[in-house]
Order: sequence, then structure tokens, then C-alpha cells
Amino acid sequence: MRYAWIDDHRDQYSVTRPCQILGVSRSGYCQWRVRPPSARAQANAVLDAEVAAIHRTHRGTYGRPRIVRQLRAQGRAASEERVRRSLQRQGLHPVYRRAWRVTTDSTHCLPVAPNLLDRRFDGWQPDRAWVSDITFVRTGEGWLYLAAILDLASRRVVGWSMSERIDAELVCQALRSACWRRKPAPGLLLHSDRGSQYASWSYRKLAAGFKAMISMSRRANAWDNAPMESFFKTLKVERIYQVHYETRAQARLDIVDWIEGYYNRERLHTSIGFSYPCRLRGCVDRCMICCTWKRGRVIMDTNHVTRVNAGCASTRIQDEVGRSYGQRRRRADVGLQAVLDLIRARTEVVTASARGRGCQL
Repeated sequence: MRYAWIDDHRDQYSVTRPCQILGVSRSGYCQWRVRPPSARAQANAVLDAEVAAIHRTHRGTYGRPRIVRQLRAQGRAASEERVRRSLQRQGLHPVYRRAWRVTTDSTHCLPVAPNLLDRRFDGWQPDRAWVSDITFVRTGEGWLYLAAILDLASRRVVGWSMSERIDAELVCQALRSACWRRKPAPGLLLHSDRGSQYASWSYRKLAAGFKAMISMSRRANAWDNAPMESFFKTLKVERIYQVHYETRAQARLDIVDWIEGYYNRERLHTSIGFSYPCRLRGCVDRCMICCTWKRGRVIMDTNHVTRVNAGCASTRIQDEVGRSYGQRRRRADVGLQAVLDLIRARTEVVTASARGRGCQL
């Protein structure tokens, strides 16, 4: 470091004077200038490039523990201390969280279910215990509300729904999408906070139809739903706070891309041994594209995206569902990435409210 400082300032000072002040010899400095980099310096340069690539690939969200695991998964042995020094040399650091705010309104007279989960977040089989919650996303058009459902076994987001209204239909749509995708067996434990949306009659009726048991957190106790709070923190810190959404449609597409394209399939999760949710056994499903040919007005809900093709055909993207769209339809199994690419490829986005408001194409 002393030789490097002298070399950086050799145009401002004579070499002899800085060497005397820093306590090094002039001959040692001259030998340092012509000496090739050491094996350790070369290895550090290679490690710095790999660490920076991982940090950039994951949008600045990976810190030292996840970078170490990612390097090991790539066959690169590196200790946590070397990775820490590499991050320090390059001035890289993960994004930080913001202050937590209370958003649950539990001041209602609706029936409240007991806390059956009781903070037992580990040891579950896939699709035997789900947690859910609602969060807010700021856009240029106003608030966008996101309801999500997380599987405790895989930490995978199995269902989600977005709307400009925070009502019971928002959480009901998220539950429908999760059950249509995963088709859980009877006896599923469905945990949430005690907000009015989850205590509503329509939500309880829907859960009973899927033969699920409802569990609710204690009053003003966010730790009873810690995995879901942790997911929303990750979503906001690693993605939402990094961008500005001009419209709700833009926010919808970006959040879907992050959840389905990154969080469920590429991000390492510490709670499942630095693995990916979709790689766990029993946590694989498919995504389908259903094309319905019709003209005129298209009725949509906020959990789907509509595009217009030549011939006034509307393409409706959704997960596996059993509802019929008429005899004239065609289905094609595609990968999730193909679905996301199709979403990005189109330019005209049409969305409607959860009440099925019509959108003129």
C-alpha cells in the first residue's frame, strides 16, 4: 500500500522524500515497480471479478454469506474472510432495509381464528402449511396492493394477487391462484394476520371449500407471521425500493418478473440451506397459456395480463386452472421464462379491477 501511494503521487513529490516519510527504501520502491504481481495478487484480482459479477447479477442484494455459497456452487473455493476483503476492496455492499411500518387493521368485529401455527415455521412437508399477508406498493397512479402466499416447506411464493383495492377479493384471488397451482391435500394450514380481509366471510368460505384450516397471528404480533414479513422485506429492499413505478401495470409486471423469474428460481434462501425453492422435491408445477378467441370487450381481473394479437385474439396468461373458457380454445405448456418473455414482448397492456371491470381494446 505504501509503494502504491508513492507511485500515485510521484508526479507531485520526489520519490526520495515520500520514501523517507513512509519508512521504505528507494531501491525497494524501484524493485516494486518492475516486479510482476504476486500469485496472491493475481488470485485476488480473479476473485474480485467473480465477486463483482455475482453482486451485479443479483442486483446488489447478495452479501457475504450468499456470495460465498454461490462461489462454492460454481466450484470456486473461497473463505468468508477473503470474500469480505474483496467486497471491501471494491466498495461493494448489499442494499439495506428501511424502517418497518404497521399496515394491518385488526380493529373489527369479525371472528378471529386461533393461532394454530404457533411459530412452527420449520419441519413442514410441501403444501402442508402456508403463510400469507398484504403489503403496499407506491406507484405514480397511487397505491398498488399485493397479497402473497408463501409455502413454509420450500419458502416459495405459491400464490399472489394485485389490485388497487384492498378488500377481501384481493386475498381470495391469491388463495385461488395458490390452490389452482399446487392443489394441496385437505388439511392445509393457512396462516395469516387477523386483518379484516382474512377474517371476512368470503375468505373463510373459500378456505373451507379447499378444506383448509385457518390460523391467525396474535394481536399486534408480527413475529407470529415472520416468514411472510421477511419475504415482503426482501421484495421491497431488493427490488421495489430500487425502482420507481410510473403506473400500476408497470409495477405488476416488474413484481411478477421478480417473484417468478428471480425469487422462486434463482435466489439462494438461507432458511432452506442456501437452495432454490423450485429445486426442492415436490415443489414443481407447470404454467399454461390459454388463448381464448373473442371480439369486443375483455373482462379481466387484476391477477392476469391481457395482450391483443392480430385478429382481436386475447391471450390470457395464468397458472393451471380447471375453469372452462369455451370449446374454442387451445392450450400449450410452456416454461415460465417463455411466459415472462411473452409479457415483455407485447406493448399494449390492458388490466382491469378485481370486480371484472371491462377494458375496451
